[in-house]
Amino acid sequence: MTSKENSTETRKFFRGQLQEGTEELIGDILSRFKVFGKLGSGGMDVAYTAQDTKFDGKVALRFLPKHLLCDEGAKTRLAHEAKAASALNHNNITTIHGIDKVKDQCFIYVEYTEGKSIKEPSKETSLSAREA
Repeated sequence: MTSKENSTETRKFFRGQLQEGTEELIGDILSRFKVFGKLGSGGMDVAYTAQDTKFDGKVALRFLPKHLLCDEGAKTRLAHEAKAASALNHNNITTIHGIDKVKDQCFIYVEYTEGKSIKEPSKETSLSAREA
């Protein structure tokens, strides 16, 4: 990455572009990851799809949302979640590849898996009240 690209990346980070309006991150390189899409956001994180330029694989990046950036407890929980989940190996649990940092913003990079959003109803896995 050139110093000009690194400078642009840093400016975006400090302007809070990881929150609302984050589509502007698409195409940017954060550490060794080239961001190419936003997956979604929730109470604990904002998630993106990215290309790992070191290992040439697709990953998901999980960042703290804007309202938690200065919350040391949230940063600690994110690190603990990554550590705890990385010790697990199960088909229904996403593999944690690691934690990285750009300036003061930590993020987790995890296995990216194709599939439906958990918010989308799934008829093939629905249970009747009797089956439940």
